[in-house]
Amino acid sequence: MFFAIAWKNVWRNKRRSSITIAAISMGMAGIVFFIAMLNGFLINMIDNSVRLETGAVQIHIKGYREDPSIEKLIRDPDAILLKIKDIDEVNGISSRIQSFGLVSTKNDSAGAMIVGINPEDEKKVTNLHSNVIKGSYNSVSKPNTILIGKTLAQNLEVGLGDEIVLLTQGADGSMGNDLYTIGGIFETASPDIDRIFIYMGLPSAEELLSTYGGINEIALSVKDVENPEKATELVAEAIGDQKKCEVLSWKEFLPEISQMIVFFDGAMYIFYFIIFGIAAFGISNTLIMSIFERIHEIGVLMAIGTKPLRVFLQTALESVIIGLIGGLLGSVLGYIISLYFIIYGFDASYWAKATSFIAFSPIIYFKLGPLDFVMGICFVVIVTLIASIYPGLKAARYHPADAIRYV
Repeated sequence: MFFAIAWKNVWRNKRRSSITIAAISMGMAGIVFFIAMLNGFLINMIDNSVRLETGAVQIHIKGYREDPSIEKLIRDPDAILLKIKDIDEVNGISSRIQSFGLVSTKNDSAGAMIVGINPEDEKKVTNLHSNVIKGSYNSVSKPNTILIGKTLAQNLEVGLGDEIVLLTQGADGSMGNDLYTIGGIFETASPDIDRIFIYMGLPSAEELLSTYGGINEIALSVKDVENPEKATELVAEAIGDQKKCEVLSWKEFLPEISQMIVFFDGAMYIFYFIIFGIAAFGISNTLIMSIFERIHEIGVLMAIGTKPLRVFLQTALESVIIGLIGGLLGSVLGYIISLYFIIYGFDASYWAKATSFIAFSPIIYFKLGPLDFVMGICFVVIVTLIASIYPGLKAARYHPADAIRYV
């Protein structure tokens, strides 16, 4: 009975209620589309940043991130690998040696980040293997053979089969230098990586950097890339010795990405408030006009014993009905609009080329989850309830005699 009366009151003036519902629907559709785009961008950015080079979780000797010196080595990596290899949350593990050095050719020289990897292990952590555009990814398995970034190769004017000289400081203080052959050229979504990175096999890196079996990084891929905290905690517990080693997730060693996520989350809520704030005025106006049209009816109800609270709740229910209809229709409309970009993606190649400090693929696939719709509709309900407070109080405060005489 209570709901039936509220439903009847909503449609007392079909045109006015329909306009209000349409406004809410358009706002909700815009929000759903915005959330889908934002989710796609953030997931793309996280996945590319993690899968390009860093991994989702990293293990180092304590203090390495603050001072990435080649002398700070994990001297017994096999002991750590044995402890973490069976953790369910971990998908892949890659041991690395990395250090800055100088790369020289007959034409030019440049600074470079030299990274020693096991190519098969690295496949499980990053997508370096899929970014090789010339030559062979597995060529790094050969002694003194390297993969070089496309931009770095262009700057040095070298290509496949050409030789370069690497000069760097070893972990024992000696100067390491040797001649290397380019076995492959890679191109990633990050111009910075393409400009400075050189990869070689782990044995070649150990020899060049004089690490004698030591490594300075263990990178891991995990099941839940977006929320790596559980995997990070399990790995830290398995290692046990927190005084010597530190375990960090990408949220800690890529703080710029974490800050951007916080920024976009804030922008999303601001967008919520702006759109639904405007809608709230429309709902409030609709309810006030509806109340003015039935002041006499409200007076009669109160005269026969209807409590002011019931009148207030009746008004709130009318508001919620309008909000729910608008929210549900808007969710469906927003999903339909987003569906094309969910399936085929959005071409962001212009921004991908123009942005060097953030790695993301040129095609962004929008993403929506059930929670996105639930949050949106809950927000609509809250806003409509707030919008009903003034009209509801106004209706509940009428004196029955005055309301009955109102013309």
